[in-house]
Amino acid sequence: MKTASCILCGSSDLKNSHHIEFENKKYLYDFCNDCNFTFQNPWPSRDIESIYNDKKFWNSSSVYNNKNEEKKSANNYANYQNSRFKEAKERYMKIEKFLINKKGSVLEIGCANGIFLNEWKKNGWKCMGVDPARDMIDQGIKNFNLDLKSEKWEQLNLEPNTQDCIYMWGTDGNFYDFHLGFEKINKSLKMDGIYALTYQDFKHPIRKVFKQIKVQHNVLYNFSKRSIFFLMDKLGFRILEHSMTWQNTRLSHIKKVLGLSAKGIDFSVKVPAVSYNLLIAQKIRNI
Repeated sequence: MKTASCILCGSSDLKNSHHIEFENKKYLYDFCNDCNFTFQNPWPSRDIESIYNDKKFWNSSSVYNNKNEEKKSANNYANYQNSRFKEAKERYMKIEKFLINKKGSVLEIGCANGIFLNEWKKNGWKCMGVDPARDMIDQGIKNFNLDLKSEKWEQLNLEPNTQDCIYMWGTDGNFYDFHLGFEKINKSLKMDGIYALTYQDFKHPIRKVFKQIKVQHNVLYNFSKRSIFFLMDKLGFRILEHSMTWQNTRLSHIKKVLGLSAKGIDFSVKVPAVSYNLLIAQKIRNI
């Protein structure tokens, strides 16, 4: 059953946004005109844990925006580890500079096989990761000897006020128990602890042009700058950094999207386009 109000701010000023089709099923999304939050409506009856452990999901090309991209699984995810080692260092450096304690406890939500969390371990941090995909977790325990849990973040048994840092990279739209998931982040962090996440801004004009918003049915909601700032204030966080990162997109893709036709232009050239937004916030009060 569809809800008549926004699950983030409670406003009734909603409009139809878009839909996604997967396995002959249509997933409908609504957009809130007040906080600019987009969410599945009706809210799915099937939770994230069952989706991520469904082989049909991992073996489907609809998981990706690019149909030519290799189909994802726990095994071929590991095939790209060399490139991810470099990316892991970059991620670590972006977050670590904001931390008061340089050696403490860090938790990653949506850790996959732990390759990014392992960078924290190498730098002396006590690490924990949680992810509903059992194959990924088994791989991470075997390869990196990390403390990884195969379950939903909302159900993880964790003592309050124990974490110096909690981060989510590319898993911002996956809390089935939306309010519980985000409130638990505040309760699990120490005072002045750091929360970092990446998200894809559904309202960003450049993203609309390049059509970079994820189209997977497992993404239950999308933030905008306005809605994520609203949530951080509600949860007792002070925003320390909000920035965009960029990835290259071929001009041929822009030509196709915009219907351009021009002579003398090399459409094989790549130009930067918005990839995702990085938000880093500090806990300043309990909720």
